[in-house]
Amino acid sequence: MYCKNWIVTWLIRELDLKNFTLGDAIKHYLQSSRYLSSMPDNALSERLVHLLNNCLRLDHESMVQLCIKEQPNMFKRIFDVFAETALRHGSVSSGQYKNPWDTTKNVMIKPSKEVAEKIKVLKGHICDESQKLLLRFSSYQFMDELINDGGLFLQSASAYKMQENISIKDDELKLTLTRYLSKSDAEDAAKILRGLSGISYMKSLEYTVTSPDYLVLCLTDAINYRMIADWNAEAAVIIHNPDEFYKRLTHTTKDLRRNKMKLECGNVRYVDPYFDSYAIKAEDLPFCKSFKFAYQSEYRFVIRNSENLSNQDRKLFLGPLTDIATLVDLR
Repeated sequence: MYCKNWIVTWLIRELDLKNFTLGDAIKHYLQSSRYLSSMPDNALSERLVHLLNNCLRLDHESMVQLCIKEQPNMFKRIFDVFAETALRHGSVSSGQYKNPWDTTKNVMIKPSKEVAEKIKVLKGHICDESQKLLLRFSSYQFMDELINDGGLFLQSASAYKMQENISIKDDELKLTLTRYLSKSDAEDAAKILRGLSGISYMKSLEYTVTSPDYLVLCLTDAINYRMIADWNAEAAVIIHNPDEFYKRLTHTTKDLRRNKMKLECGNVRYVDPYFDSYAIKAEDLPFCKSFKFAYQSEYRFVIRNSENLSNQDRKLFLGPLTDIATLVDLR
């Protein structure tokens, strides 16, 4: 088995994996019971897209970098995909992964001189990257209203399904997790199912969770310069005091949260069906998404039981945020 794929070579070099080879990746992967063995080639290719997408970011000069510290587990999973490909086809060639790589590098991440300039401006307003911050990216008009009036709009989660931007588009009310079973797992499942329903073989497990619609305000707690490119941002608001922001949002929405409406906040959990539990309930869904969005490190404010709120009710004004936040003009 051999490798003529420059992506593999590049990852090994960038990760400083001295003397590491594709053979080593295969050896480690087989110790995991070859868990991807039943996954179709197209699904395996799609998995690689999502894993690579989570491992790439833009540095302050708009150069593509690996998120080595932020996503350590993703790299092992990438090499598991390469190992499974080599076991199937005898090699990992550039042609096999040309389309996923082009999709990831050229569509989901767009380095440019314009983005580089925006990154430099934003970086100049962040003195300590270890500080607890929340960031929001959008048009200058919306960010100017947010900083000066505390103006924001609580979006219906269902609206994100209609977005054209692939960095945003998602069915927020439905999460389907598909796990293709390895040979040993399929045999174990068949033993159980044969006794219950006469089924003698099961190739995959599919688990779907749905949720009623809810209102959501999406921010990020990671200083990820990719967001500028993903959102084509004209401006950003950096919230330096997230706790105070939450207090003001709580105060402003107190009248809305009658009739069992509830304001919640927290980090989104990104779910990989091969490494995360299936114990996700409908009430968990506002804070659960597919692992393909993990690089966004989203922090959310959610209001449930909000079906009867009008668009006018969903437009909020917290008051000026200039004492706890900074507006960064990226135009």
